Amino acid sequence: MPCIIFAANRAFSLTSSRLPLMQRFLEKGWQVVAVVSPDDYTHILSEMKVIVEPVGFYRSSVTTGGQLLFKLIQIYRHYQPEIIHQFHTKPMFLGTIASYFVPQAKVINTITGLGFAFVTEGITNYLTVKGYQMLGRKSDIIIYQNHDDYRLFLDKKWVNPEKARLIVSSGVDIHKFSPAESPSLNLRVLMVTRLLWQKGVKEYIEAAERLKCDYPQVRFHLAGEWETKHPNGVPSAYIEAAVAKGVIEFLGYLKDMPLQLQGTDIFVLPSYYREGVPRVLLEAAASGVPVVTTDFPGCREAVIANETGYLVPPQDSKALSEAIALLLSDAQLRENMGQAGRRYILDNLTDDQIIEAYFRVYQDLCHENIT
Repeated sequence: MPCIIFAANRAFSLTSSRLPLMQRFLEKGWQVVAVVSPDDYTHILSEMKVIVEPVGFYRSSVTTGGQLLFKLIQIYRHYQPEIIHQFHTKPMFLGTIASYFVPQAKVINTITGLGFAFVTEGITNYLTVKGYQMLGRKSDIIIYQNHDDYRLFLDKKWVNPEKARLIVSSGVDIHKFSPAESPSLNLRVLMVTRLLWQKGVKEYIEAAERLKCDYPQVRFHLAGEWETKHPNGVPSAYIEAAVAKGVIEFLGYLKDMPLQLQGTDIFVLPSYYREGVPRVLLEAAASGVPVVTTDFPGCREAVIANETGYLVPPQDSKALSEAIALLLSDAQLRENMGQAGRRYILDNLTDDQIIEAYFRVYQDLCHENIT
């Protein structure tokens, strides 16, 4: 039985965007192994007959890099996979080194954004660049999720052009995420994100504060996962202060995103974090919700400017508030942009379209019919 290994930071990363890909391999009779940090979503992988190998990739783990590398070598040698497909920095860097011990395996790395290290300068940035240069030499294929990252690696000569592929985003399930049958009664603006400064939390709260005077009945909601161990995590006291002032309502971590988006009039993500393509922006567009985000790598891929939403400069709460105000003041504009966003997803970024693009890569790499 042929084997493919998927390695990612945690189970949620695979269950949120890679399940159809994994299911296709299972249906073709492949053994599918997930190498992930376990979390509340691990059972989903197990229930679909994916073999789960728990590895402490995620930052809350106390496992050292050396221990992780040794564990990966053990796992890769045990399964002797035909394909190793890795996502996120730690799995990609360590997994690519571990793949030396399974020379028959084809190694694919999907860069889902360059993240925090490319926002700042310093030793972290330097080491990360060296790691990506190593990936360029040792990977069989590197997949980029946005044009900016793709061009950066080619311009810097960090990757052989023959190894580089551009597959925009991870796609979105257009049946799971669909427009509401009727508009919400009270206007609601929503931001859902990891609670990091670079995701634009401060800018969103400042924009909401500007708008509250003119739009006192509008609900500004913020939702997301606390990042207490991240050096740029937003302190809970900052958000609690905004809630206490009546600027925003904080919803915590949301699991019912399709329902939440159907009750949303405008979706906002003012990120200046090097995203791949933020999945939540695609989900909002698929749900017929107009989007306001930043003209920044990754985010700009999800929006046709002035047609499906607005792009604003990063770290500019005034421009953000002005773009939101345009949508708040015009119901027809919201409807038109929401419909255009849905069409954009249907034409370009459904999960079926992205899966087919990935399988063309697998087939080209393995030189056999696996579709």
